[in-house]
Amino acid sequence: MLLMQTAVFRRVVRPLRAPVRGAVLSAMLLVFTAVGCRDAAAPPARSSADTVPSGGIDRDACRARLEAAISRLPPDSLAAITNLDGNVGALNAWLVECAADEVAGLTVSEQNLAFFDASARRAITSPRFTARDVAWVRDALISARLAQAVTSRAEENGADSEAVRIIRLFEWVGASLSLQMPEEADVPRGYLDFLLSGRGPLEARVWVFAVLLRQLQRDVVLLSPDEQADPAATAMLAVCLDDRMLLFDPRSWMPVAVDGDQTVFPDDTAGADWIRNRSGWQNVHAAIIAETSAVCPRMLVLQGQLPASSAAVLYEEIAGGTSPIRPLIERVTAASSGLLDASRMHWWSWPDEQINRFTAAQESERRTYTALMKHFEAPFEREPLQLDADFQELLSRPDLSAQQRDALWTQRWQMEYQRMEELRASGDMNKLFGRPSGRLLAVRLEQIQGRSDRSVIQRLQRVRTACMDDAIQMRVPTTIDPSGIRSIPIPEAIQNVNRQATGDALYWTALCQIDRRQPGTAITSLQSYRRQYPDGRWFYPSFLNQARALLMQGRTEDAVRILTQADAEANPDRAHVQALLKRIRRLLSDSEAEANAESPADADTPAEAGDGAGEPTSGLPDDADGGSDGDSQQPAEPSDSEPKPTSAAGESAD
Repeated sequence: MLLMQTAVFRRVVRPLRAPVRGAVLSAMLLVFTAVGCRDAAAPPARSSADTVPSGGIDRDACRARLEAAISRLPPDSLAAITNLDGNVGALNAWLVECAADEVAGLTVSEQNLAFFDASARRAITSPRFTARDVAWVRDALISARLAQAVTSRAEENGADSEAVRIIRLFEWVGASLSLQMPEEADVPRGYLDFLLSGRGPLEARVWVFAVLLRQLQRDVVLLSPDEQADPAATAMLAVCLDDRMLLFDPRSWMPVAVDGDQTVFPDDTAGADWIRNRSGWQNVHAAIIAETSAVCPRMLVLQGQLPASSAAVLYEEIAGGTSPIRPLIERVTAASSGLLDASRMHWWSWPDEQINRFTAAQESERRTYTALMKHFEAPFEREPLQLDADFQELLSRPDLSAQQRDALWTQRWQMEYQRMEELRASGDMNKLFGRPSGRLLAVRLEQIQGRSDRSVIQRLQRVRTACMDDAIQMRVPTTIDPSGIRSIPIPEAIQNVNRQATGDALYWTALCQIDRRQPGTAITSLQSYRRQYPDGRWFYPSFLNQARALLMQGRTEDAVRILTQADAEANPDRAHVQALLKRIRRLLSDSEAEANAESPADADTPAEAGDGAGEPTSGLPDDADGGSDGDSQQPAEPSDSEPKPTSAAGESAD
């Protein structure tokens, strides 16, 4: 309207003489005002898409439906981890009624599909959500919270750059996801299973690190001198910042040190030039780490509709052509400074192969998986003895003597004991020894979403306490047992589950204490774990994490002694131990050489020191508050009743 008024004034009114021009302007003002008022009074035309999505329900209803579907994704039991049918139905109902037209308008480009095999292409182009899609959405939501929590803690502890935050995230993955022992069953598992159990093969570490980085909107690829990007062989991990790369060695799970960096705690890593200077790496190949679900157009639509409280990165544009998002290949190529060529990029299929194995697992594999995850159902809780109304009424009669009340109680305990004996004979362990509570699963889910506050530690301790009983203590009449107590041993199968739950709870307590920057308390918990569970599966990881805690306290020589004990052939993470030991010993050697150089008496006997160029290194932030658990070397809040270390300066071997 304004443009039209301006044009009329220039072409018609301006050439007129002043008296005439004033009259014409007044008339035009009345006309345009009337037209303008009429246009303003009319309600603006609204597209049907503004109010009625694909299925005919309004946007508020669509939003409520999606929020309800997303809220159901966090599992509350082991069965909910694997049984996703209800979640699939809920998301597909939302898609059909609220987003079908939008999804139909997106077509997967041939450039994206070219990276995948036929099976993956069928999954990507499916018009509906599948169970693996729902698992990916759930895992992405959990990973988004975890990645944010870990990097926020790193920032609070002095990580003042994106590179440092990524290095700290890398170290967190290595400390929290231990390599499984060779004798552990190679059971097909999903992403969440690896996070929950805290154990897996080397490839699982790479997978978890890549998913966490995606939630931070950072790209990572596996570099290798050929097309076989095997993390256990020759591959390197490259995290892409805007115009550079950060290199990590997955075998030793250490950052690749910048030439000349002699610190144990690096704030940077080597980049593309380090690869260029390595022999045999003239034609570098890059493997893209992305599940097929992340390439589906339906994920792009869902990502844009997620509630603000559940924001997560669900979609990845690989090569372009499906969405206006800048393709991953372009981003990675730009960050490599000419090192990488798009023609030498391929897809790392291990995560999808693992998911396919899990989906098509044999019955024997499913039984092994159930046994592997069974301890998350602990503790087994049995309802306490309840007095029925008739018995309570009988006890409350005022005419009963004390002797009569004792007789009634004796009769009651005798009846209860007989009922317990009948249950034991029937073999109904649920009624006799209790039903699985899933309390360990609930608190562990919170921990892998980044929580490590005091309430998480307290709940882990309560799980330990509840799982320590090896028998049900039953009060009985003295006619049955003179002591007045009769014990019913808990079956060995349940005790095995409880023992694993108590060990895991103690070890995960120590990890929380390290996250909370309480190294002294963590050291006590880790020592306690090895004393109580000398054959436990966290035996070697406990050494590594104890060394981390000691290094946080500045007790470098004690850390060397602990790591030396972990330098064993049976340790699956021995490469990490040896690389860390080499870095620390070199640092100690350099410090000794400097001290000798300052002393005239020892000036002619300098200690040997290496250059360490290109050597992988690892690091943790220093203890910012000097020991937030009271005394940086003596624990202030013991994790259990076991004796504490007797020396603040060192520690004897377990």
